[in-house]
Amino acid sequence: MDTDSTITTQEIVHVIVGGAICLSTMFTLFGLIGFLLEQILMRFNMLGVVVFESFTIARTIISFASVYLISGFLGGLYTGYFTQRGLKATLPITGIIGFVGFSLLLFFSGGSLDFSENFLERLILPISGSIIGAYLGGYTINWPSEEEETEEEGKIRLELEE
Repeated sequence: MDTDSTITTQEIVHVIVGGAICLSTMFTLFGLIGFLLEQILMRFNMLGVVVFESFTIARTIISFASVYLISGFLGGLYTGYFTQRGLKATLPITGIIGFVGFSLLLFFSGGSLDFSENFLERLILPISGSIIGAYLGGYTINWPSEEEETEEEGKIRLELEE
């Protein structure tokens, strides 16, 4: 088996640490965003909008963008920085570790693991946001620089002058 394609134990440790970063950021931002949204609605005397279904949709979108994507991004930044070779294999694991840890943390703090009533809000969006954010973070840290692109042979580069 080729040693370049195998994942070492050190990379597995970095994936677990990246998942822990994703989990801790997700837990912190989840509480913070919920608190800030409630404070904004109370400040403008608009707390009654929480009974409408459109508010639930808006809260879900806000949580997806500001909690799950950001936490996955930060976990992916760490994982991408320390694991260079197996990005395609390690980055989803980082997001999944963050999601599973977050779900278990919510369960042990008094929530339920019943995904049937809010399937989209409790399962699909958090896991997809964590994985997408981890990919964005991992590939952001390993984005090839301009010097690396010019050194590669066999590529045609077209520059337009004004």
